Amino acid sequence: MKQLLKMSWQTGLIKTILDPTNLIISTDVAVVIADKYPKARHHYLVLPKEDIASIFHLNKKHLPLLEELHLLARNIIEVRGECFNSFQIGFHAQPSMQRLHLHVISKDFVSSWLKTKKHWNSFNTAFFIPYKTLYEKLRHDDPIQRLPKGKVDELLAKPLACNQCEFVGKNIPSLKEHLLQHEMSNRIESAKELLKLKAKSEKALIETDQAVVLKDAYPKAQYHFLVVSKEDIPNLSALTQEHLPLLDHMKELSVQIIEQQQNVSLKNFLIGFKIDPFMKGLKMHVISDDFYSKSMRRISHWNSFNTELFLTYQTVYALIRVQGHIEPILAEKAKELRSALPLRCNQCSFETEYLLELKGHLLEHWKKREVNKVEQQVEVVIRMLDETKLATLPKKELDKSAVPLNQSKSNQAMESAYHERVTAANPFKVTIPATNKKPPNCRRNMGYQPPETSAAQHPNAFNKQYYKPYHPMGSTNPNFKPLPIGQPNKHNINTSGPYSYPTNFQPLKNVAKNKNFPKPQNLDGQQNPSLNKPKPEFKKKNYKKNQSDVSSKSKGQNGGQSS
Repeated sequence: MKQLLKMSWQTGLIKTILDPTNLIISTDVAVVIADKYPKARHHYLVLPKEDIASIFHLNKKHLPLLEELHLLARNIIEVRGECFNSFQIGFHAQPSMQRLHLHVISKDFVSSWLKTKKHWNSFNTAFFIPYKTLYEKLRHDDPIQRLPKGKVDELLAKPLACNQCEFVGKNIPSLKEHLLQHEMSNRIESAKELLKLKAKSEKALIETDQAVVLKDAYPKAQYHFLVVSKEDIPNLSALTQEHLPLLDHMKELSVQIIEQQQNVSLKNFLIGFKIDPFMKGLKMHVISDDFYSKSMRRISHWNSFNTELFLTYQTVYALIRVQGHIEPILAEKAKELRSALPLRCNQCSFETEYLLELKGHLLEHWKKREVNKVEQQVEVVIRMLDETKLATLPKKELDKSAVPLNQSKSNQAMESAYHERVTAANPFKVTIPATNKKPPNCRRNMGYQPPETSAAQHPNAFNKQYYKPYHPMGSTNPNFKPLPIGQPNKHNINTSGPYSYPTNFQPLKNVAKNKNFPKPQNLDGQQNPSLNKPKPEFKKKNYKKNQSDVSSKSKGQNGGQSS
């Protein structure tokens, strides 16, 4: 039974590569997977698809295969964004798993799965064969031989010597604690190198004789800048009252870089210093309070800006001015604050134990802020349009009221009605001439007649020749004649037919006798000069005789019809 379990454990790698979800990189020759029990922060395995049991089955013909495995090892390191020199690449001299596999492991060896002396010595003694050593042996037709069991036991039982210095650990816990210190120092050095490369490759956003403004290489928010002092000041605790002018200058630079950003106000930024900086040097952080960034990956990232580890500019300035210095924080206190839980939102009362949940909550705040920005922009545009309309209205009213003095009230009314149909912005606006002009002297020029106004000159002109009254019989009766236009009188009275007037119809009889009846006035209030012309003389006719003749004729016609 034990032998069967051992066989199933040894074939675990074969089962793993058969599942496509476990493959990080896959080619026609080999695949890359993550070690199921990693002994460092980065631990990967490169396996060929060809069924090769172990390194003991390799020969000179497999050199191209080994080159392909090494190429995939370099690829996975580049994909993870790590430095090639910080990795070990090789094989175990006595592999415990079936199927040939190349180890790609980082040199930090910081892992919870590093538990025994065997785990450490299997990668840090002669038990681990580097890739180059194996490749050179095979190139000279020198295949790998199995180590004697006594030699294997000797290598795996060696003292726990550090792979980066002369330290020897008493046990695994002491060695792991020592390795953590190496990791922190290595990260600081690598970060310094990255910042130097970044500063060389990118131009400074703002630069003066005392400080320079740079964009953070790993921003923890949408906007994250660093105001770095050119003076050699190791940390915040080294500041004295003599550095107050420098702090004022750095604050001015921070305000300048914020003003250069669009649609962001000063109230949405945090300006201050980390009391426990990751790297040496005086740096003022100018960071937006949204904390919307992919680089916000750890709890310590959040707590470094939202706990006592971050001191605002006002606090630092006040402490130096009153006390003369800033006391450094204890290492234990700083470690406790970096891992403090729960994580509290900086914009509301939300709390959580998980950074991912906090980032999702911060994303909602960021979305609301962006929506508010758009709404504010729309309100500004609407306000500008309203102000533009109000500025043009008084000019339009002045155009309406500007009427010539020699124009009558009726003409003013007609022209104002016309202006209501024509907008003030119409470039084809037509100026209507006055319909009645006052003659220079009515009494001297008695024969003066006002000029006739054409239909094109007056919008309300009426063309008589197109006037045809409607009648239901007009379209079918060819003898139909419409009523004559104008006031009926004794000369045009029709006494026969369906549209006859009564014989005693005299509409102007009473008007002529009334001496006080007002004479017709012209539109401009002046008496019409045409009324002063001499009246034409008409010969008197015997209307009674004519009326009797008309009546006799009508009787004769009626009699003929009745007979």
